[in-house]
Amino acid sequence: MKSAFLIALSLAPLVAFSDVSRSTPNLGDRHAQVFASLVQKYCIGFREIPAKLEAALKVGGFNKNIDYDDTFEKYIDRVDYAVTLDQEVCTTDVLLKPASTILFELKQLERFLLSELKLTMSKSKIDYELSSEYKRTKVVKRDYVDEQGKKHSLIFPLENQGEYYMTFDVYWKHNETASKSNAHGTN
Repeated sequence: MKSAFLIALSLAPLVAFSDVSRSTPNLGDRHAQVFASLVQKYCIGFREIPAKLEAALKVGGFNKNIDYDDTFEKYIDRVDYAVTLDQEVCTTDVLLKPASTILFELKQLERFLLSELKLTMSKSKIDYELSSEYKRTKVVKRDYVDEQGKKHSLIFPLENQGEYYMTFDVYWKHNETASKSNAHGTN
C-alpha cells in the first residue's frame, strides 16, 4: 500500500493549478506558479501526514541537500527550489535572483497565494534581516491564514535577492493558528 501511495504521488502533476507551460505565458508568473504549486503539493498537501513527506519528495525527484539534513532540493526550469521539513513547519524557498534577472515579483506570487491557495493576508510589515553574505536586507514579512485558520508566513526580500532566500512557511502543528506569533529566522 505504501508503494502504491508513493507511485501515485510521482504520477501526480507538479502544478495542480493548471498546465503551466500552456496557461502562463509570462515567465515570472510561471516561476511564481511553480513555487506556489510546491507549497501546495508538499507543505500543505502533507500537513496531516508529515511523516510521509520525505518519501514523497524523493519520489518527486527531490534530492537531499548535503549541507542541511532536513532540506530537499529540485531543479525545475534550471531554478533550484527547496523544501525543508521540521516538526512544526514546512518551508519552501527559492533564491529570487539566481542569475541576472529576478524570477518573480511579490505581486505575482501573491496572486497565486490568494487565489489558488485561498489564503488571506493577516499581517504585513517591512523589516530588515541579514543575508547569507551578512548584508542588511530589506524584506517584506507577511502572515496569512487559510480557510481552516492555519497560519502561513512569507519572507520576501526586496533587496539582495541573489543572496537572501525567499521563504514560505506552512505551520504544521494542529494548534498553530494565526493568533500565535511568528518566530521567523533567516536562511
